[in-house]
Amino acid sequence: MLRIKCPHCGAGNQDATETDTCWQCGTVLGAPVARMEEARSNAPSASAPTQQLDPTLLNQLTDQSQRTRPASQANQTRQIAVLAVVLAVIAIILLVAVLATKG
Repeated sequence: MLRIKCPHCGAGNQDATETDTCWQCGTVLGAPVARMEEARSNAPSASAPTQQLDPTLLNQLTDQSQRTRPASQANQTRQIAVLAVVLAVIAIILLVAVLATKG
């Protein structure tokens, strides 16, 4: 099993020849490497440190979301009550209009 490392991106390609394309970057494995790619591959790759999960921050976020839930539920209940009142007023107006036209 022949394994060729891609000179362009560094990916390992199994059962490949120099005329095959790289599975990761799609370039021909035997193609000459451009100077920009060569400089990029030789440069040390430094990545930004990953942010670690802070348990206190997680607790604050969950506490905050639990505090806002009751307020949103109360707001939703208020909206339903207002909608019920509006529908009742519309029903009364329609009833009065129907009775007025019959009379």
